Amino acid sequence: MKRTLACLVAALAVVAAASSRSMAQDDLELGRSGPYVGIGGTYALQEFSGNKPSPDAAWGYNLKGGYRFNRWFALELDWTHLPAFHASTGDTECWAADVSGKFLPFDGIVQPFAAGGMGWHSASDDRFPKDSETGLGFRFAGGVDVYVARNFAITAEAAYLLGNGGGSSYSSLPLTLGVMYRFY
Repeated sequence: MKRTLACLVAALAVVAAASSRSMAQDDLELGRSGPYVGIGGTYALQEFSGNKPSPDAAWGYNLKGGYRFNRWFALELDWTHLPAFHASTGDTECWAADVSGKFLPFDGIVQPFAAGGMGWHSASDDRFPKDSETGLGFRFAGGVDVYVARNFAITAEAAYLLGNGGGSSYSSLPLTLGVMYRFY
């Protein structure tokens, strides 16, 4: 897993370096306002509490859409689905639908960001004894958008999905690598 993440980070750095030479930043207006959409693959580590057997990490996906109001702030809708945290006694499925504020301190080709928000989180646990929780949860994230063209960016994000249903028994740490398209 560490080797795969290291390769993905190295590839992102190569793309960032190559694209910074081939694009004139002033002509791109990367800090402009407007809507965007994104999709990505997610690998999530679990932070489940309780005395049930601990499940393995899970693969899933992430969908997002948002509106960037100015060069520093965007409002984003985020959907994360993690279909199966596998354990010997059963699987746990989690999803989260959140609204987050996204803060972007720089508007160049490489744009680091921090995000935070809340939404509706759900977990369905098939491990014995079966359990499910649905309710308010929180999302904290940080990452980077690297533009490869005026409207396209590669995104890397680490998030923390905190609790649901009034507790934090189904928290997770999703790591997402994806693409984003910005409308003009």
